[in-house]
Amino acid sequence: MKSLHTSISIVILTYNCDPWIKRTLDRLLTLPGRAVIIAVDNGSTDTTLGILYSYEDRIKVVAIGRNIGAAARNVGVSHATTPYVAFADDDTIWEPHSLNKCVQYFDLYPKLTVINAKIVVRDEGKLDPISEEMAHSPLVDSDGLPGQVLLSFMGGATAMRREAFVRAGGYEEKLFLGGEEELLASEIVRRGGQMRYLDDIVVRHYPSNQSAAKLRPYGIRNALWFAWRRRSLGSAIKWTRYIVRSTPKRLNFVKGIAGFFKGLPWVIRTREPLPEDIERQYKLLDEQRIGASTRSYK
Repeated sequence: MKSLHTSISIVILTYNCDPWIKRTLDRLLTLPGRAVIIAVDNGSTDTTLGILYSYEDRIKVVAIGRNIGAAARNVGVSHATTPYVAFADDDTIWEPHSLNKCVQYFDLYPKLTVINAKIVVRDEGKLDPISEEMAHSPLVDSDGLPGQVLLSFMGGATAMRREAFVRAGGYEEKLFLGGEEELLASEIVRRGGQMRYLDDIVVRHYPSNQSAAKLRPYGIRNALWFAWRRRSLGSAIKWTRYIVRSTPKRLNFVKGIAGFFKGLPWVIRTREPLPEDIERQYKLLDEQRIGASTRSYK
């Protein structure tokens, strides 16, 4: 089997994950083809960094020293020298042969920019709801590419062309975490990138749920920031109404709304709506997304 060392790198984010990071690394290191692994630590305060350094003869370790959220992936990509980059969280693992398939797809289809893998949960392999949603994308392919057309992706279950990631500017550090992929995805699409969901490529997720509740205010804030920075005025109002009406008026909601207003001057200053043809595609997805469990901010 072809070695992946010169084709694709895995950028994995870590943060206070010492109970399970060894499982993740051990499985990634046994994948066929031996892709380069770049572990970027977001300022862990437990023993995670020490565990990473114990693998230093087999992986590249980059310690940031502070938690910058998804923007740490930008640091990992800056250390990658391969044309393709796959991303993993500290609790997600690419299945055997999936990275090889990513390389094959990218080599075969030059227009293909981003691949989102099918996400299955734990060893029982239950399909993640976001994968179910992606599999039923209403968008129609016009480029002769395999898979379902997407306008966004899941950060820890994605492979993409390194050049496209860099050209789109990577992850915005202001967003931290919580729906942070949407802005980057829109910048990739704005530049002509094509994203697809491919269910023959699989990532297995072992959710720790240690920070899910803490991220909800960021999810609310980021969804509103994206709507008001990149969507049409009508769509921004529609999403704002949905979030305000459907989210319980508890502390997470208050924090999320406060975060939105705190960043409002930046939102106004950097507002750049997507081209009309792309906005029309987003409106098609809105019909699927609004009210779906995957777009709940409770």
